[in-house]
Amino acid sequence: MLWKLGSFEDRERPNVGNKAYQLGHLIARGFRVPPGYVIPRVYLDELLLHNQQQDVFRRLLEDDGVLNRFHKLQKLIMGLELPALLRAELERLLEAYGTLAARSSAASEDASTSSMAGQYSSVTGIQTIEQLGDAVLSCFASAYSQGVYVQGNFGEGTAVIIQQYLAFEVGGVAFSESPDPAMERDVMAINAAPGGIEQIVSGISTGETSMVPRYGQVKPGKLLSTQTLLELRQLCSELEALSGGPVDVEWGLLRQQLYVVQSRPLTVRRKELDQACIVDIDDIAACSALDLGELRDKHWRWFDKKHHVRHACRKAGVNVSKVSYLLSPADAAQAGEAIARLSRQLGTPHLEVYDGRAFHLMAKEKLHSFCSRKTDGFATPLRLLVQEYIATQCCGFASRDAEGNIYVESLPGGFRSFWLEGSTPTTYLLSPEGAPLHEKLQRVDSYFRFDSQALDFVRVQVERAEEHKLTQRQLAAIVGLTGQLSALLGEVRIEWVFDGEEIRFFDLSEETRPLVETLGLGTVLSSGYAEGQACVLDDIHTFDALFDDVLSEVDVVPKAAFLELVQSEPCHALIRSVLQGADKPIVVAEYPKRTLAVMTDHVSGFVFERGALLCHLAIILREKGIPALVVEDARQAVRHGAQLSLANGKLLNHEEQGVKR
Repeated sequence: MLWKLGSFEDRERPNVGNKAYQLGHLIARGFRVPPGYVIPRVYLDELLLHNQQQDVFRRLLEDDGVLNRFHKLQKLIMGLELPALLRAELERLLEAYGTLAARSSAASEDASTSSMAGQYSSVTGIQTIEQLGDAVLSCFASAYSQGVYVQGNFGEGTAVIIQQYLAFEVGGVAFSESPDPAMERDVMAINAAPGGIEQIVSGISTGETSMVPRYGQVKPGKLLSTQTLLELRQLCSELEALSGGPVDVEWGLLRQQLYVVQSRPLTVRRKELDQACIVDIDDIAACSALDLGELRDKHWRWFDKKHHVRHACRKAGVNVSKVSYLLSPADAAQAGEAIARLSRQLGTPHLEVYDGRAFHLMAKEKLHSFCSRKTDGFATPLRLLVQEYIATQCCGFASRDAEGNIYVESLPGGFRSFWLEGSTPTTYLLSPEGAPLHEKLQRVDSYFRFDSQALDFVRVQVERAEEHKLTQRQLAAIVGLTGQLSALLGEVRIEWVFDGEEIRFFDLSEETRPLVETLGLGTVLSSGYAEGQACVLDDIHTFDALFDDVLSEVDVVPKAAFLELVQSEPCHALIRSVLQGADKPIVVAEYPKRTLAVMTDHVSGFVFERGALLCHLAIILREKGIPALVVEDARQAVRHGAQLSLANGKLLNHEEQGVKR
C-alpha cells in the first residue's frame, strides 16, 4: 500500500509517476532528499471499491457530456472514506516524521515536453491524521481537473507522495539553463526566498533571483552566499548529467544542508509569438498550445464553466455565440489583417473584449482602434479574448419540471432586472409539446434596455405599467430549446435571450432537484419545512461590500473565491451582526440577491417580497434544501423576532395566530 521512496523498480514508473520515480532515483544515488513513501496510482481503484463508488466514478469519467464533470469527480473523490488499514499506516508516518507534506506524482508530470506545473495538488505542514487524509484525497482528486483534461492527460490518475516536511530556512527554484529565450544558455537562474519553496512556487513572493554563470566566478546575493550559490550550481550540473539535459530543481536549505525537493527536465522554451492567429475558444488542442499570458486564468475558468455546456449545445445543434482568441506579434500589418478577418467572422454589431484585466464592450468597428491603443500602435504583442455580444429585448430562464412540463420566466430588457433588481418575472407553465397550462403575467413599470450609445443597459421608466407577455412563437422556441437540452443533459436551467429576431441560447447551469415547485408559479422558490425566529433584513445590499469582484463566483457549483469568502472572519462577523444571536432564523428580505448566499449555512429559510424561481440564489437554496417563499410586503407584515413557519408553500406567522411555542 505504501512504497518507500527509492525502493521501487523501473517497471513501476507508470504506477508511481515521474516525480516519485525521479526522487527515488536521486535517493539511490546519494542525493539529499526528504524521506517519504508513495501511495501508488492504482490505489484509487481500491478506495472507490471500498466505498462502492466505482460505477459512479466510471460513468463520470467516460461521459464527456456531463455538466460540472470535473467538480463532480473531485467531489466524489474528496468524499471517500479511507480504509482503517491505510489510516493506521498514515498515523505511523505522522508518528515517525511529525510534520508531513503530500504531493501528487502523475505519469505526465515532470516530463521533458510538459511539466504540468501547478495542475496537481501539493499540501504542506500536515500535522493531524484528518489533514493527511484530506491531503491524500486532494492529490488523487487533482488528476481530474480541467487543466489536466486540456493537456490531454485526463483519466491517467496520479500517485501520492508523502514526505517528511522540512521547514527550510531558505528555499527556491533553480534552472540549470535560463528559461528566458533572451538569455544565454550558459547562465543558470537561481530563485530564492526566506521561509521555503512554497513562497516561490505559489507566487506569494518573487524572491531574489541570481543569474549564475555555468563557469567562472559567482557574486553573492542578499539571501545566498557565494558558497551556497556554488553548491547549487554544482547540484544543477550533476542533476543535468543524470537527466541528460537542462533541469528545473526545487531546493531547500536547512542548517547549511542542501536538499532536493523535486527535479524535473526543463520544458522546451516557449516559442515567441511570430504570427497573428485567431483561435476558437472551443478548440482545446489549439488553445493549449497558445501562450495566452494574462488571459490564461480566464481561460481555465471559462473551460471549467463553459466548455462542456458549449460542447453539449453544439452536439444538440444549438447555436452558441462565437468566442475567439486574437493574438498577434508587434506587427501592425499582421494585427490589422487578423482584426479585419475576425470582425468578418463575428455576427453581432457589438463585441465584448477581455484584455486580461477587464471586459470592454464596444461597437465592432471600434475593435481596430481599441487594439491599437492597447499595444501603443501595435508596438507590443496583442492578446485578447473577443466574443459576440447579444443586445437583448427580453430574456429569462427555463427549466423542465418533474412531469416534463416546461417552466418559463421572462422580463423585458437584460438579465440585470433579475440579478440586480430581483424583479418578479412573468411565468408560464407549458406542456412538453408547448401547450399552455398556466400563466402568471406581471405588470412592469421599469426595466433595463441596451443603449448602443452608452454601451450599457440603462433603466427605462414606463409611464404606465404594462403586462409583459411572450408570443406563442417565442414560447414555442423556448420550449423546444429547453426540451432538447434537458433530454441531453438532464435537469438544467436554461438562460435564453430574444435579440429582436429569434430566441437564442445564452447559458445554462445544473438543476439537480426536479422543479416540483412550479405549481406555485414563482411563489415557492424552494419547497420544504422550516421554523424559526424572523430576521428582517431591511438593507438588501448588506453583504455587497464583501464581494468586490467575486460576485460571479456565487454559482450553483461554488467557486474557490466564494468558498474562501464565506469562511472568512469579516463574513462571519457581518452575519453575526445581522442575525443578532438568533439560531437558524428565517430571513425576511426584499428579493433573492446573490450575495445572500453567504447566509445559507446559518438560516433555516427565506421569505422574499419578490423574486424568480430560476434565479441563482433560488437554485442554490434548492440544492441545499432550504425553503423559500415569495410573499408580497413581507417586511411590513412580519415583526423582527416573530416566530414563523414555512410549510406546504405557505408562511405561518404564529404571532398573528396567537400560537404559543
